[in-house]
Order: sequence, then structure tokens, then C-alpha cells
Amino acid sequence: MQRDLAEREGIFADPASAAASAGLEILTNSGVVH
Repeated sequence: MQRDLAEREGIFADPASAAASAGLEILTNSGVVH
């Protein structure tokens, strides 16, 4: 997820911050969050 954030958004995040973003992406892809 860290690499995705850096490549797509230009955001360089530490692992703890990237974990929250990864969770949001999973929930969005599964349809739980719109």
C-alpha cells in the first residue's frame, strides 16, 4: 500500500498510516463503503 500511495498520490506514508488507507481500499472494493 505504501508504494501505491506514493505512485498514485505522491504521498509517502509510514506503515501505520498506510494500513488505514489499505483498510479503506479493501472496504471500498468490497462495497461496504461507497
